[in-house]
This record gives sequence, structure tokens and C-alpha cells, in this order.
Amino acid sequence: MPIFELIVLSYAAQFSVPVYTQPNLLVILNRPTPLAWDDVFAALLYAELGIVSLMIAYSIAARLPFVRHAPKLDLPLNSEHRSTYLVLALLGGGFITLLQTMGILNIGSLGSIIALLSRQMNVALILLAYDVYGGGERRPGLLFLLYGTVVASFIVGLTTGLLENALIPLALLLAVRWHATRRFPWVLVSLGILLYLILNPAKFSYREEVWYGDRNYGFGERVDLWGNLVAESATNLLGADDRSKTEQNITESLARFDLIHKFAYVQKITPEIKPYYLGQTYTYFLYAWVPRIVWPDKPLASEANEAIDIDYRLKLPGQSSTIGIGQLPEAYANFGVVGIVLVMGLQGLIFCAAGQQLKRPVQ
Repeated sequence: MPIFELIVLSYAAQFSVPVYTQPNLLVILNRPTPLAWDDVFAALLYAELGIVSLMIAYSIAARLPFVRHAPKLDLPLNSEHRSTYLVLALLGGGFITLLQTMGILNIGSLGSIIALLSRQMNVALILLAYDVYGGGERRPGLLFLLYGTVVASFIVGLTTGLLENALIPLALLLAVRWHATRRFPWVLVSLGILLYLILNPAKFSYREEVWYGDRNYGFGERVDLWGNLVAESATNLLGADDRSKTEQNITESLARFDLIHKFAYVQKITPEIKPYYLGQTYTYFLYAWVPRIVWPDKPLASEANEAIDIDYRLKLPGQSSTIGIGQLPEAYANFGVVGIVLVMGLQGLIFCAAGQQLKRPVQ
């Protein structure tokens, strides 16, 4: 799959599209804070510098001997083993995810292992999608299994209250279809965007009921609750009498993908008001490799995000939500412009090295 290209497109979209869809302000502690266009424009230039650094480092790394001749990592599967894996991954991964969703499976120190097992469902989905769209004979049974898996993953993901869990299977399906057929699925992407605009407002009401409410919801009750909330959200979005209300709903939903205004805010007050972190938020990488079964009290990876959100007054201490300023602003908050070039360049090198080991022509 063209993963690096999709990563670059993702960076470009999150740091450019919001200029046209969002006002030049940032909501800080529930108060709209205006941003000057000069600050936004400077953040755009920094974002371009970071993305270009990412691509240049990737291109240079592809020419390095130790990257070009790195051993290929592959797992040959004959048809029998492949079929066995698909069954185990679909059923086992889905069942583990469902147990986690309902709070029955306490991951504890085995969190990484259980997460690895549950995500095999996404790997199986990718394999199925290539079987369906890879150019061979399209068998109805495989098509039914593929879309059944996507729908089941979508529903189970919704019950977690996290939209990414529901939308990742759809994104994987679209990416494989685009790659295998060489045709961009405009209709499906448009429907996916509409689906997100409907689901995003409904998730807050869902979380209030399921996450913070006194009642313990079963799986069927969670699905029913989503159905009611989606119907209400669709009515508010598509059936609003006031056009400005519809535009406001769309703008608020798309704000989730707005990283450019957060970047403008970060570079505006750093280092004049908020000193550089000088690598402090990256210290997790020094001990991330230690398994929790060995170090049960290992600090969480999210603690760096938590610290940044609080230090930049994007949220109050004790709030459960995570804002997430993005990797480009975080690099700037640590080392300034030099940090953007170094962090993004390092990512380009890592992406290229991983790609050289994992990529091979689709059979």
C-alpha cells in the first residue's frame, strides 16, 4: 500500500484545508482566541518546510546502501494457511475488540499483546480487500465477507465511543480500493465525509450517556443509542431550516482536523512566553520498548500530550480529553524551526527504511 504517500497527503490536508474551512481563531478554555493572519501564514510556511523535509529525507534514505539492501520482511502464506489466518483474525480479533469494548477484558500489563491480537482484524480486512479488488475474478462470497467485516468492525468501533475505531476499517477499504484499481473512489469518500459529519456531533451525547452516565449499557443498547443519536444528528445537519446552522455544524465537525491554527498559536507564544521543551516531550522513546509486564507502572505515552495541552492552556488539569497539537507543532515547541527539520527528516528516514523492508509487489 502507498502508506508514505497517504501520510504526506494527511499532513498536507490537516495543515492547509482548515485555512479555508475554519475561522482564524482557536478555542482556548472555551473562549475563542483570535489569531492574526501573519501567524497563520508563518505556520503554513513552517508546515511546508516540515513536509518537504519529510519527503527529502525519504528520497535520500532510499539511496542509502544500508536501506536499499536491508533484508525483506515477509510472511509467505499458502492458500490453506492464509484461509486459517483470515478466519482466526476476523473472529478472534473481533471477539477481543468486543470484550474490550464492553469492559470484560482488562488489558492491564498485557495491553500491547492484546492490542496486537485485536488489530489482526484490520490486517485480515486488507487481505480480503486485495482479494476482491486485486484484478482477479470477483467472487460474491468474498465480496460479502469483506463488506460484512467492514460493517461489523464499524458497529463494534462505534460502541467504543471513539470514531477512529469505527472509521479506520472504512479508510483501509478505501485505500486498498484506490491502490488496487488505480481509481479514486470519489463517491465512497464523499459518503464517508457525510457519515463523519453526522457521527461527530452525536459522539458527545453518546459519551455523556455511556462513559459518564450511571447506567451500564449492554452491546445492543449501545447500538440502539447510536441509532437514535445518528437520526437526530442527521436531522440537525441535513434538515436544518437555517442554512447558517448547517454551516456551523459542518465547521465544528471539521475543526477536529484543524492543526494549522494550533500550530499558529504554538509558534506565536514559543519561546517568548512558553520556553522550548528541548526534547522533554520525546523522553518516552527512551523507555517505550520496556514491556509493562516488566515495568507495570511505566509512564503512559499520552503524558507528553497531556503536559503540552495543559502548558499551552488548551485544557485544564484533570480534564479527561486529549487535544493533541500534532507532530509539527510539537517539534517546534521542543526545538523551534530546527526541530521541524530534524523531527520530520527523522520520520522520513524511518518511513523509508520500514517501507524498503515491508514493501513488495502485490501478487
